[in-house]
Parts: sequence; structure tokens; C-alpha cells
Amino acid sequence: MALKLISGHFPTRIIRSREAAGFILTETGYTANQKLPKHSHEHANFIIVMRGSFTEELGRKTRWCEPTSVIFRPPEELHADNFHNAGGRCLTIEVTKQWYSKAREHSTLLKDSAYFEQGLLASIATRLYGEFRRTDAVSALAIAGLTIEMIAEATRLSAGKSPLPSTCRIE
Repeated sequence: MALKLISGHFPTRIIRSREAAGFILTETGYTANQKLPKHSHEHANFIIVMRGSFTEELGRKTRWCEPTSVIFRPPEELHADNFHNAGGRCLTIEVTKQWYSKAREHSTLLKDSAYFEQGLLASIATRLYGEFRRTDAVSALAIAGLTIEMIAEATRLSAGKSPLPSTCRIE
């Protein structure tokens, strides 16, 4: 039976977590060869792979996830993750139902899982991670702006593409 994870909970070590402007950001660490069983998340989310690599199983498909890649998962998507020899570190940005609904008013926001490498989205993700680590008075505002920019760019990139975009390595 698959786990259903509620907001802010992960089946691994949480390094740090914070909420900013209605987005929940959590940095997680994974040990070498750690396997996460089939599970889903309450909210839509973006995952930024900061370090290490892993394979993600989505039904019959498998995708390879490496540093600076960005994954989008819609709410309740069932998947399993298998980290490789180096383990890994990821930043998850949970897009709460309120933000997800608001974004869907303006587009057909990513109703399917998507995977992105390099380009503008990776650059935004790197900046977002930097703001996540800052604790000054304006970092929450910067996080909100960058997260909304990520949603917009991911939506543009996924428009007209298959649920697993061609940039995804399928094995």
C-alpha cells in the first residue's frame, strides 16, 4: 500500500524547512542507495535536485534525475524514488491548493508530471534555493516571486508536450 504524505512530511531526513508566502519549502537529505516506497504528496510540488542523483518510478516509466534538474508533480501523483551511490539532497517547494488553483485560472498548469533540465527554469531554481537559505526580511517576498516565475516558466515549457517532456531520459 502506498504512503500518502501530508504537507511538510517526508520519508527521509529533513534538513530545514520554512513557509514563505503560502509556499512550503523543505530541504531533504538522502543516504546512499536509499529507496523510498511508492508514495504521493498532498500538494503539487516542484523538486529541485541539489546534489546526487536518483531514479523515479512513475507507473511503468522511469526517469533519471540529476543535479539542477527540476521535477513538477501534480497533487497525489504516485511515485517511488531510488537514490544512487552518492545519496542526494533536494529542495521541495509545495504549491498549496490555493496557489495551484490560482495558477490554473490562468493556464492549464501542469496537470501531469514534468521534468526539466538546464535553461531558465534551472536558473530560477538555483536563485530560489539561495533565497530559501537566506533569512533576511525580504527573502519570503523573493521566494514568492521566484516560485511564481517557476510556475509560469514550467507551464510555458510543458505546453504542447507529453506528460514526460522530451528532455526526460527514459530508461
